[in-house]
Amino acid sequence: TAPVGRNPMKIGIANLITASKFEKMTNAKYDIAVKFQDIKTLDYDYHVKSLFEDGKEVVIVMEFFSDNPTNLVDIINGLYDPYMLAFANQQKADGNKMISFRPLHEFNGDWYPWGTYLEGTNTKANFILAFRHIYMVFKRARSNFKMQLNYNCENPGDDNTSFMEWWPGEEYVDVVLCSAYNRSGISEWHTEWESLEDIFAPGYDRMLELPGNKPLGVGETSTVEGPLKAQWLKEAIETLYYEYPRVEEIDFFFINKEGDEEGQWDLNTVHEQQVFGNAINKIRGDTLAPTMGPTSAPTMTPTQMVTVNAFGI
Repeated sequence: TAPVGRNPMKIGIANLITASKFEKMTNAKYDIAVKFQDIKTLDYDYHVKSLFEDGKEVVIVMEFFSDNPTNLVDIINGLYDPYMLAFANQQKADGNKMISFRPLHEFNGDWYPWGTYLEGTNTKANFILAFRHIYMVFKRARSNFKMQLNYNCENPGDDNTSFMEWWPGEEYVDVVLCSAYNRSGISEWHTEWESLEDIFAPGYDRMLELPGNKPLGVGETSTVEGPLKAQWLKEAIETLYYEYPRVEEIDFFFINKEGDEEGQWDLNTVHEQQVFGNAINKIRGDTLAPTMGPTSAPTMTPTQMVTVNAFGI
C-alpha cells in the first residue's frame, strides 16, 4: 500500500518511440513525455504537439547550446529570447496547454556551456540571473508554464557546496530535481555498481534543504547494461516510492547512445521491459490490457544523438 500521506509519483520517459508503442511494450502507462531539444531548433508543432495528442504531460529539457564555451551571459543579454518567444507564440496558438520547462539542466557541472564549474563568466550568480531571465521571457509572453530546476545529484570533484548557492528563489521554481545515473564501468571514476538510492540520496538531502517545500524528483536516470539492470530499475521505482515521500516525479532516460557500448540506457531486453512495467503497475495498480508481445528497443542515429544531447547525457 502507498505510504500514508504520499502524493502520487509520476513516471516520465525520454525515448524515441511513441507512447502507445512504449506502453504496449511494457504493459504499463506513464505520465510525462520528456523532450530534450536545443532552444534554437525547438518547434512546438514538430516536437510537442503530438505529445499532448498522446495524452501526456510535457517536460521540455531546454538546451542552450552555443559555440561560446560559457554562455550564461549570452542568455542574460537576450541572445536566445527570439527562440523562446517564437515557441511561446506557437504554444498559445494551440490553446496554451501547460508545459514544464527545464532549462540549463545539470548546471552544477562542467559538461555543458551553461555549467557553473567551467572557467569564465559562468558564475553561480550569473546562473541565477539566467534562470530568472528565462522565466521572465515566458511570463511576459503569457505562456502557460511551470519551471523545473534540475541539479546534478553530485557536484564535480566531491564538492559539498550547498544547493542553495544556485537557488533562483521560490517565485521562479515549481519543481526541484536532480540527475542520477549508474555509470558503472564507464570510466575510472565510475567503477562500482551503484543503486539509484546510492546516487540519489545525497542529492535528495541537499534538495530537502531548499526553501518553499517544492515537489522533488529525479530529472534523469537509468543504468548501464548488466545482469542486474532489470532489478536496478525495479528497485529504483519501488525505493523512491516507498522511502522518499517528497519525490513526486521520476524521469527515465531510455535512449541508447550508438557507438558507445556503455551508453545502452534503454530497455533493451524483453525481461527489462517486463520488469520495468511490472514495477510501475505495482506502485499504482494500473495495468493495461494484455499486449501482443514486447518490441525490441530502438537505437539512435547520429542525427538523433545530436538532437537529444550534443554533449552526452
